[in-house]
Amino acid sequence: MLRVWNLTLIVATFLLTILGTFLTRSGVLTSVHAFSEGPIGIFFLAFMALVLLGSMALLAGRSSGLHSEGSLDSLVSRETVFLGNNLLLAAFTFTVLLGTLFPLAAEAVRGVKVSVGAPFFNRMTVPLSVTLIFLLGVGPALPWRRVDREHLRRRFLVPGAVLLAVAVGSIALGVRSVYTVLAFAFGAFAIVSNLQEYVVGARARMRAHGENPAVALGRLVGANPRRYGGYLAHLGILLMAVGIAASSSFRAEREVTLRPGEAVTIEDYTVRFDEIWARQEPHRDVVGATLAVLRGGERIGSLNPRLNYYAARGGEPITTPAVRTTVARDLYANLLAFARDGSTVTIHVLVIPAVGWIWWGGLVVGAGALLALWPGLRTRRRRKVVNA
Repeated sequence: MLRVWNLTLIVATFLLTILGTFLTRSGVLTSVHAFSEGPIGIFFLAFMALVLLGSMALLAGRSSGLHSEGSLDSLVSRETVFLGNNLLLAAFTFTVLLGTLFPLAAEAVRGVKVSVGAPFFNRMTVPLSVTLIFLLGVGPALPWRRVDREHLRRRFLVPGAVLLAVAVGSIALGVRSVYTVLAFAFGAFAIVSNLQEYVVGARARMRAHGENPAVALGRLVGANPRRYGGYLAHLGILLMAVGIAASSSFRAEREVTLRPGEAVTIEDYTVRFDEIWARQEPHRDVVGATLAVLRGGERIGSLNPRLNYYAARGGEPITTPAVRTTVARDLYANLLAFARDGSTVTIHVLVIPAVGWIWWGGLVVGAGALLALWPGLRTRRRRKVVNA
């Protein structure tokens, strides 16, 4: 199904990758992520035009052989969820592309500099992201082509109950953002739905072969690593999504000016300013602050946020934050300003929960990808044995 659409997405992905490289290497964007201006931009534009025209010519020339053979048999099917995912991700991509290119277009046409910041991207992409989280739970539970009501009831009973419980629990704990409640509820729904695929498959093997749970699960995954590697990647994405929602909604932050010996309390941390220091390095000058971190009256560590001064940037400081990471949350400190005599510093302190979930989620996605690649590796080994 949707062969032309899939090939178009492949071409668009490659072209957008080159476009991102063009934006950062040509100097058309002013950003900390961009490089200085150079003559290479015109070559990127020519290459993108060549790829676009060549791809369109190939698609048009092969159009007779790209007709889709299948069709959607039911609105409630895995094919429909795949299509919905495609459309939502395409809308997400277009939103980011629009927010990136609109300032350039406005400046070129009207000569006025326009800034598109985080509020635009959050307002436009958060609803799409929440819907994608929900579909990550619905898709694995649906069969291909058609589904009956009994199948729906059996597959969605437990995930649906978890969804309602998490939604009610989030509201009871004081979460007032609609999108945050939905992200937690849909995330829990999707996690249970994906885990349920492992449970259902392992139970089937246990009944059919009399295997114990560990053996049944291992052989289930080994028999179809692509499928269960995909479910594992889903779980990683869901961990990241819940981590992003929690870290965005429950962060605490304070900005204060302190004298030596003074402290600021945030959550159950106390951050005390001890001293300010400076040093010269071969390629920069550094000014930093030593901050003691206390909890329950006991010192548990220190933070050393810094301001880096590079001669090439005309003396404009670049902030290097200090971070203390734990399993549940991270403590950040930024040095914003300081008195030349060292009498005061202005710092920005943040406590952000669940950041580790984002990193662990990324590792789980990688593990799922490696598991999904296993059939290809196994096939190549078999071919080598046959050839030998």
